[in-house]
Amino acid sequence: MWLGNAKLILSDRVIERGSVRIEGERIAEVVEGSINKADWDLHGLTLAPGIIDMHGDMIEREIEPRPGVHLPFDMALIELDKRLIANGVTTAYAAISFAELWDKRELRREERACEIVTAIAQHRDGLLCDMRVHARFEVTNLRAPPVLLDLIEKGQVDLVSVNDHTPGQGQYRDLEKYVMNIATWRFVSADAAATMTQQRIAEMQSTPAAWDVVREVTQLALQHHLPIASHDDDTSAKVGFMAELGTTISEFPVTMEAALEAKRRGMHVVMGAPAAIASIALRQPERDGRDSGWRGGFAGSRLPPRHIAASCVCDCKTRCIAFARSHEVGWPECSRSNRLARAWGNRATTLRRPYSYRRRPATACARHAA
Repeated sequence: MWLGNAKLILSDRVIERGSVRIEGERIAEVVEGSINKADWDLHGLTLAPGIIDMHGDMIEREIEPRPGVHLPFDMALIELDKRLIANGVTTAYAAISFAELWDKRELRREERACEIVTAIAQHRDGLLCDMRVHARFEVTNLRAPPVLLDLIEKGQVDLVSVNDHTPGQGQYRDLEKYVMNIATWRFVSADAAATMTQQRIAEMQSTPAAWDVVREVTQLALQHHLPIASHDDDTSAKVGFMAELGTTISEFPVTMEAALEAKRRGMHVVMGAPAAIASIALRQPERDGRDSGWRGGFAGSRLPPRHIAASCVCDCKTRCIAFARSHEVGWPECSRSNRLARAWGNRATTLRRPYSYRRRPATACARHAA
């Protein structure tokens, strides 16, 4: 089957007018110019590789659109699947949190997270999008490892990330800012938020991360050939420690020091696309090279994504908290740098190397472009 008269975004260049021949589920040939007898005339539409999103906080919001309102898993997955495909996402890693008990959101408890993972495994073969599981392991949640280890053994996890959201470090290094954002999000006074924060710090210090257990999780993940990511790295020492645990991805580093150290060690550096769009579009003020606090108001001392991108250490962008219109992530960069192919590839190719793909229906064949 020939698709003709399209603008083609390739890994190394853009063909303003070209045609693509598809055989089965594979792209067999790409040529410049139009084909007289094309099966489909795309009339100048843009044809690009499918987006691979390695971190999308979408499934939890889809299941629980409002606090306490839970939709059936199958309904939520089917609706999410349609939205992902409509926005060009052909492989999606649903980020599912195994959070500490302080987090009152039911969907982030380990039992509920396990149910979501199981539901994805049951329905994935009937979905248009290649839905995968990104298990976010909160190191201070000592109840999570047994559940997570079982899911890894069953082959229901595709990516593991090591998270530590303890206030005072990582993403939340700026405690003053953290307290103000807690007050805003929970509709409480600043004094009440400060008290809540100190209580959380005390609770987490009383049950510190058991790194031998964390190492057990990462070792099992490696045995199953799963990639491992660290989350919110803020120092080169933390990057080094995470690398010793087997991580090959630095997800959302909060300082340039951490991003550069990750790059030096050959790790993939990932940043959040929504923050990049906001920082470009809104021209947010910066101080001391730090982000002014986007990403849902919880960025804390996060490094502005455009700084990482400009330094050529960013390998991939994720949708993170943005649930649709993923294809627009590249356009702000393209208008500034005129490097459309590189900007799009930044969204579509980072996880090609660690994985071989499960074959999907022909509707998703674009992501298998050679």
